[in-house]
Amino acid sequence: MPEGLWEQKSAFEFPILAAIIEDGTYDQALDARYAGWNQGMGKDILAGKLSLADLAAKVDADGINPQPKSGQQEYLENLINRFV
Repeated sequence: MPEGLWEQKSAFEFPILAAIIEDGTYDQALDARYAGWNQGMGKDILAGKLSLADLAAKVDADGINPQPKSGQQEYLENLINRFV
């Protein structure tokens, strides 16, 4: 998309985008997916309060062993495809 074009158009001028926004399901999924970044360590990381060394020390001290979690890519793709 040419630079500046998006700023010239609102989402409500694009019927599909308007329907996705009005439905709210996509926004809810994104809010749930990234909820951890709004609190605790996630918030501190984004604010630049924790360095990589700080995080490594916390992982070692607390025995943190994160497990992979689905980002629900297929769900989000199917959600968008419902509107297309």
